[in-house]
Amino acid sequence: MASARTEPPRTLIPVSGSLEKLRGNLKQTRELSAKDQSKARKALQIAAPKISERLGNLAEVAKRLEKETNEIAESVAKQDMPETDKAKELLSRQEKLNQKIEQMKEVLRRDGNAQDMKQEEGRERARDVDDAVAMLDKPPRDAKNALEESVSNIASKEQHASLELAARNQNELTQALDQLAEHYENLENGEGEKTRAGLREKEAELGIKERLDAEFAALEEVLELANMSPADQIKALEQKLKDNPVMQNELRDIAEDTLDNAKVELDELDNNQQQAQKGQSNQQQASDQDVKAAMEAAQKMAEQEVPKIQEDAQQAKAAAATEELKKARESLKAAAQKGAQAMKNPAMKPEEKMQAMGEELADAAKALEQAAEKAGEKSQSANDPGEKAAAKKAQAAAKAAAQKAQQMAQQAQKGQSNQQQASGAGRTTDPVEAYMWAYVAREQARKASGQKANAVRANIHLNRIKKELSGAEIKGAETKAKEILSKL
Repeated sequence: MASARTEPPRTLIPVSGSLEKLRGNLKQTRELSAKDQSKARKALQIAAPKISERLGNLAEVAKRLEKETNEIAESVAKQDMPETDKAKELLSRQEKLNQKIEQMKEVLRRDGNAQDMKQEEGRERARDVDDAVAMLDKPPRDAKNALEESVSNIASKEQHASLELAARNQNELTQALDQLAEHYENLENGEGEKTRAGLREKEAELGIKERLDAEFAALEEVLELANMSPADQIKALEQKLKDNPVMQNELRDIAEDTLDNAKVELDELDNNQQQAQKGQSNQQQASDQDVKAAMEAAQKMAEQEVPKIQEDAQQAKAAAATEELKKARESLKAAAQKGAQAMKNPAMKPEEKMQAMGEELADAAKALEQAAEKAGEKSQSANDPGEKAAAKKAQAAAKAAAQKAQQMAQQAQKGQSNQQQASGAGRTTDPVEAYMWAYVAREQARKASGQKANAVRANIHLNRIKKELSGAEIKGAETKAKEILSKL
């Protein structure tokens, strides 16, 4: 204490000046950095060719190819001799050009995806991309097909006809590229309206006008709703629902899917209860009846459930998901076939017959998981509201189907009874999710006429599941259930 009292008082040094100096240095650094970034962007713009330039370069390539195709066609007609080697060379060059066209289409799509769809100009430029991609779709493909025919044609007259057809398609491609190069040059100069009408005129000829009109009208409606208050949104949607059969059908499908899911959950809970009451052993082996049920379930998934998901994936234009769903269908059909073959073999035990389907069912589950993942990716990248909604629907349905197929595969690989899945060490269904679907089923049944018995049944399940859940879990499940019900 004595030494502390003898220390001289500390002198406080003001730091405001130092802070101001530091703030000034930071501001100067940011300004310099911004200038450097601006210079870098300009350098990249100079180094990277503009879309209009790339389109113009492709137009020149197509024009030269068209000229040479016409020259060879005239030579074949004049000499009355086929020029197979020259036709092969033309085909090779056309294929290379087509590859560049595909790359150009991807560049255009990226430009469309980068637009601000909330702004009218952004929507118009995104529609420009739809027009451009459609304009560049058929001519290069038809030119390639015609050149392939010219290579295979031995007679000079037939080869001449094929070469002339190829030249006409090349000319159409050249005109499309020239038109698009002019339009994108105008866009780069802020004058896109000068040539936009020409692109719109092409839509009817290309057969895409009605689809694009509907898609962009729907997008504008969504944006209009987004600017409304929640109360006004509900009123507007209710008004549209009265006069919109598409919305009515979509809501009906959602309601049916929801009730189907609820029924599955309730049936699983019933099985659990029955198994618990019977006290059957976890080691129960499969019977022939179980094999038959597994076959029928796999066949039903292949013929009814997966095709419905495929329809949504196709509507979402999720090609990768559609391909995985196709694999899933094939695996499910193969599983059913293997089960049918096994049933004809009296030497096989029922559990062995079940195991015969295990690998294909596992493959189906894996493909469905992949389909759900791909559909999810599409829902994130899609700009069109209809495609985004369809992708989300496909994702959810594929995920549910994958879980179901995985359970079937596990049961088959173990050679266990159908009842086994339900009676194993604990319930396979998430109790929170089961409570949610039972709540939805109860509320829907209460609204529908003649569904009193189902409402009572669902309520019994709710009370039973409640015993296993905490208050927070119950509240969370009911919140999700109400969100689902609000959409029905």
